Amino acid sequence: MLIARMNGARRILEIGTLGGYSTIWLARALPLHGILTTLEIDAKHAKIAAANIRRAGLSRVVEIRQGPALETLPKLEARERPVRPFFIDADKPSNPEYFDWALRLSRPGSVIIVDNVVRDGL
Repeated sequence: MLIARMNGARRILEIGTLGGYSTIWLARALPLHGILTTLEIDAKHAKIAAANIRRAGLSRVVEIRQGPALETLPKLEARERPVRPFFIDADKPSNPEYFDWALRLSRPGSVIIVDNVVRDGL
């Protein structure tokens, strides 16, 4: 949230929603007409995140796109520029491709945050 505010976030892109915890904190940094688009491959996680986001009172600023991020990102390219910041916390093997997309959608001054925490050695 602090990084998003410092970066003057108006449009945030998150790859990997899970339960929506990070989504909620990032969305709280947005100004009145800001938007956070979050991409989640798993329908169960997207549903749980939507409920959590609704309870946090942030449904008006959060858009959940369910499906594989590498299929969704090309569809977002035209309308999502410029994005800042990016938060990437999804399947770790795809991080290099997600990072490439973040570079494509960024502009000077954008912040790209990549969570590289690895679970169980995977």
